[in-house]
Formats: sequence, structure tokens, C-alpha cells
Amino acid sequence: MASKLPKRGVITLADGLVNYLFHHSPTTSTSTASTPAPLVLIGGTAQTINSLVGHHTQLNTYGLLHYELRGQGRTTTLPLDDCSLSQHVKDFDNVISSHPDFTNEEGKVDLCGFSFGGRVALAIAAARPQKVRKMVVTGVPADRGATGRIILKNWLDALSRQDLEGFIWQSMSDGHSPKFLARHESKLEAWVKAAAAGNRAEAIAGLVGQTHTDDPLDPWHTVNLAKSAAGTLACDDGLFLVGDEDRLAPVSSCQALAKVGEWECQIIKNAGHSVPIEQPKLWRNAVKAHLDH
Repeated sequence: MASKLPKRGVITLADGLVNYLFHHSPTTSTSTASTPAPLVLIGGTAQTINSLVGHHTQLNTYGLLHYELRGQGRTTTLPLDDCSLSQHVKDFDNVISSHPDFTNEEGKVDLCGFSFGGRVALAIAAARPQKVRKMVVTGVPADRGATGRIILKNWLDALSRQDLEGFIWQSMSDGHSPKFLARHESKLEAWVKAAAAGNRAEAIAGLVGQTHTDDPLDPWHTVNLAKSAAGTLACDDGLFLVGDEDRLAPVSSCQALAKVGEWECQIIKNAGHSVPIEQPKLWRNAVKAHLDH
């Protein structure tokens, strides 16, 4: 089957617009196992479609949908009064039901989320297991630890002052390995300005402030989400990835979260938190191998 051009546009929901890019499947399934499903790609906190667009073609086997969530970018216009994980699950329902190509014949998708997007993916798998075939989660811990909590506090302080560039500078430093920062130091200022131009401080504050919890009794805590997802997502259907130098999601804590569902956890060498940016080929190969298995 000839590949169609990707379709970029907006989906109109009851309370606003959702910016999206969809690639039609370039191939026809020959699988004799579970029916392949389109991949829903979910970026990190301040990431837009452009942040991960370089991965789209290589990850598109049976269709790929990348949409900007409530609070991401400037084109999605969903209100910010509720940016909780619960609301992101409802938004996911509305987005994938807006077009039949966004799911397979069984109404399922594959999920691939990074950082904040990984927590959203885990929440979807927990709350809507009937809609998920396979899941890949990158940079999501069972507990972020003292360093992660201090980093999160600094982010919220910057965002409370509407200092979006300050937040992005901090997240750039906190989220990348020293070698990556040294190698790309001359480009960092341009990257920060581009990220600031593509986002809104109040929106990012909503995402950071309303989707993190350290309360182990909260049903939206990552461990509780993993327990719920483990009830229906088989050990072969989940994959966790983490950079070996991740300060926001320590390796041991990501391994602990994966262990809840007996899912595999792979460590990506020479990467901080931002694995898809620092080690794009290694990350992409791991994602593809899992989804194609």
C-alpha cells in the first residue's frame, strides 16, 4: 500500500482544539499475532509535535498519531482549569474516537510516552486497558527521590513567576547529561528560546503542578497506576526505558516501577532524562523492537 501524506491539523473537541499530526500506515499487516495498532506518541511536558517529529517516519509502521496535550504548545486550546492525569485520559478518549484510523479494528492503540507523556501513557493503560495493545514508557519512576523532588520544586518556583525561559533553562540542565550539554552548548540558547516561543508558562505550570504526586495512597501515583495496568497488560506488552544518567527518574526507581508488572526495563547508555533527544537511534530501536515483537 502506498504511503499517504501525513495529515496535520486540529481536532475540535467540546471544550477546545487539539493540535495533531497523523501518519497513515505505510504497510499492511502480515502479523499472525495480535492485530497491529497505530502508535500514539506522547511527548514530555514542554514538548510539541516538532520536538519529536524526527522520530515519526521511523516509528510509523501501522500508523502514528502525535497530538499536543492540554497545556502543550500554543495551538491546542483546551482549558487549563483541570490538567490532571484523569482529564488527560478523558482527552485521549475524545481524540482517538474522533477518527477511525486512529485505532485498529479492535479499537486499540500502542502507546509511547516520554516523561510527563510516559505518566499519561501509564494512566491510559491503567484506566482504559481495553484500548491499549502495547505500551512503552520512558523516564517514569516509582519514586523520583530527593533530587527529583528538589528539581520539581525549582521548576514550580520558576513557573509561578511566569519565568518560562528560566524553567526551560533549568529543565535543560536537569534533564540532559553533562556530555550532551557540553557537546551542544552553543545551541542551547536557541533551543530554549524556541521552546519558550512554542509554549505558555501558565500551561506548563498546570501540567507540572497537577500531574505529579508523591502520595502513595493517591490512585494516580505511578505505582498505583502500574498496579492497575498490570492487571491486563501482559509482561510482554510493556517496556520501560531509562537513561543511565537520569536524575529525574533514577534507574533503580524506573526498574522498580517496571517490576510491578514484570515488564522489561532497558537502560540506555550515555543519556540523561531526555533519552529520545540524547540517544535517538537507541531509543527508537528499542521502541520499534518492542512494538514489532
